[in-house]
Amino acid sequence: MVMPLATPRYTLQDLDSFPDDGSRYELLDGLLLVTPAPAPGHQAVVSRLCRTISGYVDAAVAEVYSPGSVEIEPNVHLEPDILVVPRTEPIGKR
Repeated sequence: MVMPLATPRYTLQDLDSFPDDGSRYELLDGLLLVTPAPAPGHQAVVSRLCRTISGYVDAAVAEVYSPGSVEIEPNVHLEPDILVVPRTEPIGKR
């Protein structure tokens, strides 16, 4: 008989208690994802992509952000490298 592993589920409130150690802590449906902070080479590519994408985005319609995060209560917190956000979407922390 196979028994599933009990995987802890976290909330946005739990995320506040994790250490500020340079790692990227994200939640996807309550599952904790931990990755190292992006390296300088990665950030250079993200910066070039932001400039390129910004050239295609109508500033009256949307904005390009990096870094940024997406939070959905109670248990989703993601930090994509680049966000393209419609101006009609409410923006929390910028």
